[in-house]
Amino acid sequence: MQTSIKNKEFIYEIIHDIKSPILSIDYALKNIQRNELLDEIYKINKNSLHYIENLLSNYSISDEKYDLKFKETNIIEIIKEEIENLTPIIKDKKLKIEFKSSEQKIIFTDELILRQIILNLLTNSIKYANINSKISIDINNKENFLEICFKNPFIEPKSNIHSNGMGLEIIIRKIKLLGGNFKITKDENVFCFNISFKY
Repeated sequence: MQTSIKNKEFIYEIIHDIKSPILSIDYALKNIQRNELLDEIYKINKNSLHYIENLLSNYSISDEKYDLKFKETNIIEIIKEEIENLTPIIKDKKLKIEFKSSEQKIIFTDELILRQIILNLLTNSIKYANINSKISIDINNKENFLEICFKNPFIEPKSNIHSNGMGLEIIIRKIKLLGGNFKITKDENVFCFNISFKY
């Protein structure tokens, strides 16, 4: 038991050590005029920072030490920011992102955890998309729920989406932590990561 605690503390230290230089780069690039190359480096670095924060919160949640901070959060702005952060990957696969909501959607939630959920599902949607294809992000109001669907053509329709394994299980746990629901729907070559939250 003592060894397990020491191992966790060691991992925490490593993650924090990795986070420090990434934060420094983020700070240095945030407040300067950037050319195209620096802008791409900034977006890649911002994405790396999100992954580090994701790791830290995963450990905190597993230790039941994470303190949820609920506040009014604009989910549309978060989705737009995460699409922007993933621009280098989107360009690399020549994808078109179709976002079907221009209205403000405010929900009462933990912004950090919600951002991690959005980033993970968007990244998975990009990962499983065909080159030169389109990803649709649909947001619908259903009764007192806000429903979001990340939908795209699936490279291998017969393969098991749960091959993503533990990563998806962690995201489902985080969605439930925020009082939301999650499901996967498939229709021929199209699949949808579907999440819904009360608002």
